[in-house]
Amino acid sequence: MNSDRVQRSLQALFDDDRRWPHGGRRLVFWYDAGADFADVVGDLELAPARVLIQGHTPFALKRTLLLELPDTNALVYAPF
Repeated sequence: MNSDRVQRSLQALFDDDRRWPHGGRRLVFWYDAGADFADVVGDLELAPARVLIQGHTPFALKRTLLLELPDTNALVYAPF
């Protein structure tokens, strides 16, 4: 899958209001077991969402989502 297709597919998740039964923040979790898309994630530009990469511990990510970006849409990418 090329990077343009990944970009379009993920952007559609954030843009499609039918997928979201609420008007609040939108979080998309992407678990990539083989880290097949790790090189593509850094180039993604999802408006109005932030791309966050989960490390080995979820605590830093949780702090970011709850305290630093409480109202921001986000794609959370986990390369494992």
